[in-house]
Amino acid sequence: CEKYPEETQINSLEYEHLAKGLKKLAEVDDQGADDPLKNYAFSPQKLSQITLESMKQELEPHLEGHYLDNMAKRAELWKELGTV
Repeated sequence: CEKYPEETQINSLEYEHLAKGLKKLAEVDDQGADDPLKNYAFSPQKLSQITLESMKQELEPHLEGHYLDNMAKRAELWKELGTV
């Protein structure tokens, strides 16, 4: 079983990296969308369907080589946010 980096490495992610990553995710996702409100990464519909794997797949490429710890809990909270 391959360990996720948070289990074996010290995290050097700072809020600036996270903010830049979330901004990039929003910008990339917004380009060319037919219905931006439906397809937008942070729309309630998308957030309510988020899983740990989809969160990793969508967010990690924008974190400049850093990783976000506690992703399972964060995905759970994003999902909850989308259903409120």
